[in-house]
Amino acid sequence: MTDKKHFFPLKLKMLCLLLLLTGLAAGVYYLGNNIGYSTVVSQYMTEDASAARVRLYTAKFQSYVAKNDLSSKDLNAIAAWTKETKYVHLLIFKGGEPRAEAGSWGANSLIGSRSEKYYEAVGDSISFTPVKFSDGTFRVSLDEYSYTKYYTLCDVSALILAFTVLIGGLIIYESRMTRRITTLSAAAQKIEKGDLDCVVPVSGRDELSRLAGGMNSMRMSVQERIRSETAARQANGDLIAAISHDIRTPLTTLIGYLELLQNGAYSSDEQLKLYVDVAYEKSMRLKELTDELFSYFLVFDQSDIPVKIEEFDAQILMEQLLGEQIIELKNSGQRVISKELDESCVVMADVMYLKRVVDNVFSNVKKHSDIEKPVMVMVQMESDGRVHICISDSIPPVPNKVESTRIGLKTCEKLMKVMNGEFKTLAEGNKFMSELIVPVKQQKIEG
Repeated sequence: MTDKKHFFPLKLKMLCLLLLLTGLAAGVYYLGNNIGYSTVVSQYMTEDASAARVRLYTAKFQSYVAKNDLSSKDLNAIAAWTKETKYVHLLIFKGGEPRAEAGSWGANSLIGSRSEKYYEAVGDSISFTPVKFSDGTFRVSLDEYSYTKYYTLCDVSALILAFTVLIGGLIIYESRMTRRITTLSAAAQKIEKGDLDCVVPVSGRDELSRLAGGMNSMRMSVQERIRSETAARQANGDLIAAISHDIRTPLTTLIGYLELLQNGAYSSDEQLKLYVDVAYEKSMRLKELTDELFSYFLVFDQSDIPVKIEEFDAQILMEQLLGEQIIELKNSGQRVISKELDESCVVMADVMYLKRVVDNVFSNVKKHSDIEKPVMVMVQMESDGRVHICISDSIPPVPNKVESTRIGLKTCEKLMKVMNGEFKTLAEGNKFMSELIVPVKQQKIEG
């Protein structure tokens, strides 16, 4: 999963990208504009080039006047030429007095206008060329500004380049996001079809990376659940096969003795009592097996077993749970070596479930242990900070007739797990050990 501390939302990422691209586009526009303007100035607006264009336009105007026999008062004709030529500005003087002005907008007389005084004042600073009109020779000042069209071209080109950078950056980002989404979609389709080994690639630190990480977690959770369910089905199948065999044996014996009793196939009251006792023994064995099987399915069929975790003084609780069991073993002739918990601490457990587990373990000890060998019961605090209850016994050279279905051990394992503890068993040679691990709240009881 993506680290929350470094999470970078898509909205913020998009905003930052827009700001970055806008700044970059503005920089491209400014740089392109400056390069274009500098090129126009250095290549097109040199003094010689400008003077040559002025001379050219002046010669064209003089030719136009002569060809059309224009007077200085033919303002419409003069305006027609300036509009067609574009980028020129004409001032017509008679001596030191301005008479007319023309440009791309048209032409107008300066006599009596507000501009007349201005042009009279600046007339000495303007260069003139004599032009013959039909009404006399006039001084004409021509100014050309064709460079403005190149400035406009530079502006438009720089603007197009900046826009290209902005749109190009957005397209690249959009393509990258589309590829990521397409990859996630393809992985989702594979998982939907049952390919749970398909690893969803995680890249970036945004919502999509979180989605990819979530899909991987979901995929692994489903895999784990399938493995668990498969193992559970296999275990249940093995258990049912084993319990069927265990139930069939006493049931067959019971049916046989009941048939003998039903048919009166006994020769004395002593034999009758023997048959009844054997039938009763096998009936009780069947009851024990069915109780174990019911207990197992009662526990394992529930995904959420109700549990009431409480705090208990470990020394007092261990003494209550184990003391009675140890006394019963001793009374039955079993030798017991025990070690009590020597540290005060508080354990967290459901006392009813914990008692059930302890009773199950000692019930197995009573059924299957070697009466000639001692039973070891040890309680101590381990380095992992939890209380460990170890109960070990010895298997007799000739096993007892009572066979174990191991259903009780599976139930113990489930119950300890729901209490956040553990249940382990270990068989080595003729030794068998059960270990209950109970979680601890604190190491010492505050006085």
